[in-house]
Amino acid sequence: MWEWGPSARETLCDRIDSLEVHMRIGDHLFDGTFDTLWVGFDGANTLHKMVKSPDAGFQGWTTIPLGPVFQDGLKLRANCFNSPLRVHYNDYSSINANLRVGGKYDIAGYGQMYHLWNDTIDPNKWTASPPCSHVTQLTVTLEIEGRDWAGTYNSLYAIIGKEYTLIHREATRREVYTVDIHLYRAFGEKIVNIDELKELAILSQGSHDQVFPKSINVRAICAGHGRKTMNVERDIKKWMAAGERWTLSLAPEEWNEF
Repeated sequence: MWEWGPSARETLCDRIDSLEVHMRIGDHLFDGTFDTLWVGFDGANTLHKMVKSPDAGFQGWTTIPLGPVFQDGLKLRANCFNSPLRVHYNDYSSINANLRVGGKYDIAGYGQMYHLWNDTIDPNKWTASPPCSHVTQLTVTLEIEGRDWAGTYNSLYAIIGKEYTLIHREATRREVYTVDIHLYRAFGEKIVNIDELKELAILSQGSHDQVFPKSINVRAICAGHGRKTMNVERDIKKWMAAGERWTLSLAPEEWNEF
């Protein structure tokens, strides 16, 4: 059993075998550029092209080739070497700076490379998905859409493992309902390996009435001493008929610490 922290990082993720960088451009007028944007790292002998002439509002991920960029070896995500763990670095997801190139009067030479921004990457600030291996508490929150007739006379259940947990009977629109899952009844254990969670289903049971759920938030408390909290959140936004199930994946990579 483990919980993400400096010790787990050194044991489970001291190296990475893939790296991706996410870039987002502001969505205001003139926030885009005709230039080509590159990304590089200290200790590397090459730059990697991120995007050419991005428009305002552009965002996207690009994979960094670790071979040519790191011969020995903004928002980042990486796969741990020889491990299913995926780690994220979100400290620079919002730089909020007007970055310009050129000299004193912002005059740039055609084909010239200009340094825009740099900062450090603290190894201790990487977070893992999932942030732990076992959970000791599981909670489900279901929100019903506010549109007309979104509520239902049916009973809504959360299904996981062997357990059917009643969320609410005759749920009404614009309401939010939260229930705790009895882990022992669901899995026969009070502390459950995250690999066993697999998926959770929402079931509408009753007459021919429909329901229109808006979103679901599944939260868990880790079993380690740090009691980290993590969740899986999704929009549903669809009509569900009586007897219909909507399924949410709870695979380890879906969980995020919050």
